[in-house]
Amino acid sequence: MIILYRTKNSSYIFLYGVMKIDRERLIAEVKREYQRLYEAETKDSFIDLTSGISPDAYYENLLDNVVKMIEQGYFDGYKSGKQVVEAVANGRIR
Repeated sequence: MIILYRTKNSSYIFLYGVMKIDRERLIAEVKREYQRLYEAETKDSFIDLTSGISPDAYYENLLDNVVKMIEQGYFDGYKSGKQVVEAVANGRIR
């Protein structure tokens, strides 16, 4: 571990900044992944039969929930948006 700042407060700010950048990168990658999945769906072939939810609403709600989880740190150990999307799809959230 490399110590860049001597004071505890400065180190905390530095580490927080790194986490924020990583989370922002994950959010951007997750958005791209869900956009790709949404575009792969055909609007005629996908409707949740229990709620009648459209693909638009489904992916929008899912993305909102995953972004909130990323912001709360649930996916801090993940290296890519694809890993996050796969973990959510498979119910394997660390």
